[in-house]
Amino acid sequence: FQAEDGIRDLVRSRGLGDVYKRQVTVTAPAFTISKDVSVPFAYPGDFVVYTITFENTGSGTAGWVNLTDLYPGEVVYFSDTAFLIAEYDAFSNGPLGYFNFTNVGPGVYSFDITVVVTDTTDGAIVENIVDMSFTDISGGDYPAVSDVAQFELRSADVTIDKSVSPGTVDPYDTLVYTITVFNTGSGNAAWVNVTDTLPLLLNVTGYSLAPHGGTGGTVWWNFTDFAPGTFVITITGIADTDVDGAILTNTASMEFGYTNYTIPGGTDFDSATAIVRAPVLSVLKTSVPAWGNLGTFVTYTLSLIHISEPTRPY
Repeated sequence: FQAEDGIRDLVRSRGLGDVYKRQVTVTAPAFTISKDVSVPFAYPGDFVVYTITFENTGSGTAGWVNLTDLYPGEVVYFSDTAFLIAEYDAFSNGPLGYFNFTNVGPGVYSFDITVVVTDTTDGAIVENIVDMSFTDISGGDYPAVSDVAQFELRSADVTIDKSVSPGTVDPYDTLVYTITVFNTGSGNAAWVNVTDTLPLLLNVTGYSLAPHGGTGGTVWWNFTDFAPGTFVITITGIADTDVDGAILTNTASMEFGYTNYTIPGGTDFDSATAIVRAPVLSVLKTSVPAWGNLGTFVTYTLSLIHISEPTRPY
């Protein structure tokens, strides 16, 4: 301050007025941003909430704060709460959401974005990125900041298998059809419907799980919250025919889906066939000699011929 005092004295001595010292405080905004997700994993059709929190840790007001949110391809935008923050404007352009704020002073600001999971790729990592740019009150640009949040997509993969034992039966023998439903995905199916069309020549004697409904020759089972794993249903019956070569085909079909019925699930079907092997016999009568005179001895022979499958005794 010695030099300043000397300058002041010089100015005064020459009648040029006086010298005044003023201190100016410069303020500027400074931001951090974070993005969080409401769940570590989600199923197709689920609602997932992202929370964006940004804080002006500086001493000045930001003239503009612009947030760009890149929605992952596995989800679609549903709603947001950014309107709860003052000085707000927003719009979307396809997979991008733009959230713009003006005159953002020091402090913490937060809002939610809700999306719907529309993809069914089991095990996919769904990553969501938000970028933030801002200016000071005079329009000066500052370095952008960003953050990312992710969750795992878990979906169902349901298939059906049908088998019969034994595959070849005698008339009125007992046979067992087995329905096996597999969920080899890592997520639950919200619902699984199994429909079974019974053979006309099958006299059903029992089920390992009673059908949930039925009409005519069709029965069905309806399941909810079908977890990964295997589920088995057996149908026991009698081959109600003595027709050799009769075919008893049993077909089971399956469809599954998610809580949001607009999200496609899947379908599958399989069949199993049992064959009836019955005796088919004919009688042949012959005479020796074929003709003769009065008093000739004639020998008649009766032959029982088995003309069905020769390897099966009757």
